[in-house]
Amino acid sequence: MMKYLLTIVLLLFIAPVFAQQITGDKKLIQFSGIITDVDSNTVVPYVTVTNLTNRGQRYGANYKGFFSFIAHPGDTILYTAVGYRDLLLPIPAEIHDTKYTAMIKLKADIINLPTVRV
Repeated sequence: MMKYLLTIVLLLFIAPVFAQQITGDKKLIQFSGIITDVDSNTVVPYVTVTNLTNRGQRYGANYKGFFSFIAHPGDTILYTAVGYRDLLLPIPAEIHDTKYTAMIKLKADIINLPTVRV
């Protein structure tokens, strides 16, 4: 009985060591950027930035169009804002630094509505 108890205790101590080694394979980077309009180069505030690779984790750009979060190289990022077309861009897979900065340019989405007569 003591032999089985000792085996179970050893397994409980060894399992977390292997679990920590598996998560260390993917590199983390600080992904930052500024979001501007394609035509006017003005800042687009409050854009929703979604990391589709990381379970749809969402972030928001501030009023100056700046965002920053932790990501993995190769993650796919979706940028959405009211009045602009959605933009889907991947982070480059080969990044040799711990930081990556991108200039994101969104295109205005113009929707013409039919005329209404009262």
